[in-house]
Amino acid sequence: MEALIEEARQRAIDVLGRCATDLGFKASALERGYPHVWARDSAIASLGAGVSGQASMVASIRGSLDTL
Repeated sequence: MEALIEEARQRAIDVLGRCATDLGFKASALERGYPHVWARDSAIASLGAGVSGQASMVASIRGSLDTL
């Protein structure tokens, strides 16, 4: 069970990484998805990014706040 949880965590961090930009978290990690920083999506992404332990994620949280 722990291996499954760790795989899910890694996949979530991967998605967050694909959403992370200098301006904040995009609303979608998909190439043809929403490329904009939206308040709701950034707030939800920031919850996960904050506990990821990655400095680049924290930078995107700050970017989201500055953009919004």
